[in-house]
Formats: sequence, C-alpha cells, structure tokens
Amino acid sequence: MIDFSLTEEQRACRKLVGDFAQKEIAPIAHELDEEQRHSPEIVNKYFEIGLLHYFVPEEYGGAGLGSLDGCLFGEELGAACGGVAATLGGNILGLTPFQIAGSPELKKELLTKHCSGPKLAAFCLTEADAGSDVASIRTTALRQGDEYVINGTKRFISNGGVASLYSVFASEDP
Repeated sequence: MIDFSLTEEQRACRKLVGDFAQKEIAPIAHELDEEQRHSPEIVNKYFEIGLLHYFVPEEYGGAGLGSLDGCLFGEELGAACGGVAATLGGNILGLTPFQIAGSPELKKELLTKHCSGPKLAAFCLTEADAGSDVASIRTTALRQGDEYVINGTKRFISNGGVASLYSVFASEDP
C-alpha cells in the first residue's frame, strides 16, 4: 500500500510557508493587486527563509526540494495572494530549463550566481502566433562566434519585468 502522508519535513516547511504568507503577504495582498505592483520586499523575505530557490539542487545554492514541496508552498502562498504566488513560482519555472538542459558548467555558473541572492528568473516561451506551442515558435537564435543573437517577440513573460535571469525559447532552425 502506498503511503501518501507528508513527511515531518514537508509538514514543517508547509507551516513555515503558510505562516510567512499570512504574516508577510496577506496583509498587503489587496494593495499589491490594486496597484498592480511587484514587491521586492516579499521576494527578499522569501529568500531569507531559504525557499525562493527551493527546487534548485543544494550544490548550486538551492534547497534541493521537490515538486510536491513546491505544490505545498504554492498552495500556502496562493491562499494569501495569487499574484505573489505566481511571481515566486515563476522563479522556479524560469530556472527549470537550466536544470533540465543546462550543462554542469552552465548550471554551476548561472544557478550558483542566481541562487546567491533574492533574484528572480523569467520564463520566455509564449509568442503571438504560437501561443505556448514550442514547435511553432518563430524566435530564432543565430550563433555568432561564442554568442547567440536572438530575434523574435515574446509575450506573457512570467517575471519578465523583474527578473535577472531569463530562459528564452528560440530555434536555431525554425
């Protein structure tokens, strides 16, 4: 029989995030929504409790937690404010392509630097004519020496205006 109960660590982390959300986010959630404003203060405080980069392996500066943990955190954050939950969850969304497809050298360079502070990552996939269909994107990446030149237009970029690291989906051969 499968045991679906949470571990003691998961229960403690869920409580930590729930308490954080009710103390730090809920009191200003309405104001943030009304003003359509991002709160770097909340991002800083979430970083301070060690969970902003929860999904990143410890060797790169994250907490090394899993997807279930993220679901528990998202539920607690979302109970306080859906917008803030989307911002904090969008950080993990933006970091996931690096974790899945990044070389060990790239991960060490980018993830370690990113996770050293209260920084957010962005996820740049959606395009006007393609939506979120990766096979239909038109943004191109042309290699020029040691760099890529990216041409295209993205929309609905999670954390787009506040990120310091961007996962941009582009094709070398559309």
